Amino acid sequence: MDTDRNRNIQNHFNNEAVIYDHVITTVIPFYSQMIQTVVQNIPFAPHEPLKIADLGCGTGTLSAAVKQHFTNARLVCYDFSENMLQQAKQNLSNFEGVQYLLAEFNTMRFEPQAPFHAIVSSLALHHLETDEDKRRFYRKVYEALLPGGVFINADAVLSAHNEWQNTNIALWKQFMRRFYPDDEIENRWFERFKHEDRPGVLMHQLQWFTQTGFSYTDVFWKYGNFAVYGAVK
Repeated sequence: MDTDRNRNIQNHFNNEAVIYDHVITTVIPFYSQMIQTVVQNIPFAPHEPLKIADLGCGTGTLSAAVKQHFTNARLVCYDFSENMLQQAKQNLSNFEGVQYLLAEFNTMRFEPQAPFHAIVSSLALHHLETDEDKRRFYRKVYEALLPGGVFINADAVLSAHNEWQNTNIALWKQFMRRFYPDDEIENRWFERFKHEDRPGVLMHQLQWFTQTGFSYTDVFWKYGNFAVYGAVK
């Protein structure tokens, strides 16, 4: 584990917690669509007394969408940034049944909060450094779910084919040009992407889900190098 890299990521999120909600919509294509796609594919009735975890909850955008739809759900929000958790608490202050836990993916344990009906995440798990780190974490997720439970992830991903990956990056830059000049895209956002982010190949991750023991996998939404995908235990 690269502790310096993890510390830099943590500092970046702590420093940007207040402005994160604005920035994310200018950097991530169709972010609100990703969030809604996660919620729409949690296959339970809206009023069921579910238990749901949000991994890397950030400022609570996904958590709020979950609570608005699943009004009786108990929600556990995990994040490794104290400032992000504080921002999430403010943004979710009108909701009951929400717990906030400071946790780092490589060392976190779900107990005693598990098992869950659903575990969701948005733009967080690509920070796991290696493929093996991701596979190990997916095993934790699998073990923390009830039978029939679902894991749904909205995240940055890679294509296994270089030409398609280049097309995906071009689409991403095209989107960001609505808000930023080229030099800022290259010197700010793509420098951060290269140093901090470690997305996995989407199709490999679906294979890992199956190898972990999940019964079904699917891709619900995709635009360039961002996707919403998941699995059923």
